[in-house]
Amino acid sequence: MNHAANNIEAKSKTLKDLLKERKYQVKYFQREYKWEKNHIEDLIIDLEKSFFSNFQVEHTREDVPDYDCYYMGPVVLYREKSSFVIVDGQQRLTSFTLLLIYLTHLQKEIFVGNKKKIQNLDEYIYSQPYEKETFNLEIQEREDILRCLFKSLDLEDGFLLNESSQNILDRYIDIVELFPPTLKKDYVLPLFINWLVEKLIFIEILSQSSDSAYTIFETMNDRGLNLTQSEMLKSYLLSSVKDEEKIKELDAAWKQKISLIKTYSSDEDQDFFKAWLRAKYAVGIRTTEKGAINEDFEKISTRFSNWVQDNSKRLLNLNTPDDYFYFIESDFDFFSDIYLKLSEMEFSESLPEQRFKLLSYKGISQSLSYPLIISTIQKIDDNETVNKKIETSVSYLDSFSIYRLLLNESITHSTVRNKIYTKIKEIRDKSFEEIRENLNGEIEDLKKRFLKEIDYIPFYPNFGKYVLARVYKSRNPPLFFENIYFQRRTASLVLFHFFTLDDVDVEVQKLPKGLKDIIIRSLCSYCLVTKEVFSEVSRLSLVKRIQYLLNKGFIYEFSDLKEVDLTNLREFFITRNKRMKETVINLWKV
Repeated sequence: MNHAANNIEAKSKTLKDLLKERKYQVKYFQREYKWEKNHIEDLIIDLEKSFFSNFQVEHTREDVPDYDCYYMGPVVLYREKSSFVIVDGQQRLTSFTLLLIYLTHLQKEIFVGNKKKIQNLDEYIYSQPYEKETFNLEIQEREDILRCLFKSLDLEDGFLLNESSQNILDRYIDIVELFPPTLKKDYVLPLFINWLVEKLIFIEILSQSSDSAYTIFETMNDRGLNLTQSEMLKSYLLSSVKDEEKIKELDAAWKQKISLIKTYSSDEDQDFFKAWLRAKYAVGIRTTEKGAINEDFEKISTRFSNWVQDNSKRLLNLNTPDDYFYFIESDFDFFSDIYLKLSEMEFSESLPEQRFKLLSYKGISQSLSYPLIISTIQKIDDNETVNKKIETSVSYLDSFSIYRLLLNESITHSTVRNKIYTKIKEIRDKSFEEIRENLNGEIEDLKKRFLKEIDYIPFYPNFGKYVLARVYKSRNPPLFFENIYFQRRTASLVLFHFFTLDDVDVEVQKLPKGLKDIIIRSLCSYCLVTKEVFSEVSRLSLVKRIQYLLNKGFIYEFSDLKEVDLTNLREFFITRNKRMKETVINLWKV
């Protein structure tokens, strides 16, 4: 018997140890890259929080070795020739590869002209140990999409033919949108990158054979599986009921509801309990001051089962076995149904698409939006009132996100969480009229700021297309939003910058130079068109181009006019900008 084949090594490894100039494979029978937006969001939130628990403004990179480590769990591997085969850990390693690609680009943006500050992350992403340069995640069907992201190349249709490649693109976009501004500061980013590669700790479990590696994996996942927070919560609540017959009844009801919730994702039950408990019971919020400790909202995020046990009397008013019984039979039952209702709104594939689904593409995170909506609802509300409260809350969240984006203010979790937590406390269990007055008041304030501070609506690359797509969707309800917004479907629309610096039409020369530059950088010089129209219209002169787009209905602000005077381009763009602002005001309100 070859005992060497059964040797197993378990060692502590940093992200640098795992990714630097090492090649990895994923066998064909392994599952695809499956991470979703909420996984990326949770990871970024945890990384930011852990890093800033050590960071101080006066620190330099030399201080990072003294920072606390952040544990990322086990990675199970076995060797095959010159590379490692991943048995468990590909979701995390793929996600960190995407994060490192993003950080590579971000450094170049922040440290323009200062190459000394740019840390070389390339060797964690790809390397050339022999003749051929390949990505360290050496998975053939994912190479095209990784190359596009790493080299900033144009995306071709054939690159997204498999599930993993599509998910890789989507999760990279999530990283770009969710990465917090607090980490983008020039005195913070270098330290964060150092901390990321040096202080993230994995346990590398390395086997010399595939059989041994898969045995380890199965043992970890089948025999030694720890109870989840929701399972521990269930155990605590049911055991407090005392009556065996009642416990059996509650157990059956609990299993049925959790099973329905988990149809959306394997850990959706965890998200439900966090949303419900934050919405209805959390009081304390961690301040933004240095050294501030976690309070209710933050504690629920990490260990909500423990939080319930610690606060069962103080905040949940659970004092007797009957209290626990009705908490499950009534409260749990009611709010799990509300959560399922919201999930159906967000994930339904049917038309007409719910507004809640539309804002999920670029709105604030699910971990904030669900608690805010649920906070408004009471068990005594009839179905009509529930629907009105949901509609008003969704309108608020959508409008809040849009106006902040248009004002060039971040909507990442770390930026808006305290504001949303405070809002949850303000509107919790209020009447519909009180909720609407509160939420509408804030949106009216944002609307006034938008009208006062924004003259020409700027085009911001990270959300300009989203705003245009939302307006286009409002005028074409039968179309699926994904087919409008994502440039990966055959029938999808493309962003067309129809007035650029390259345009030298005679009429353009009449525009004052300052106004011309403003208009070119403004949303009013963009529209969405089909791929066929894009290829046809690009060759036309500016005036003919605009006329063509008007005739085809792609510049929809003038759809009520039979003719548009293009002899005065200055007036055309001023009018379009004015009408675009009116459209924003009419669409995004409570």
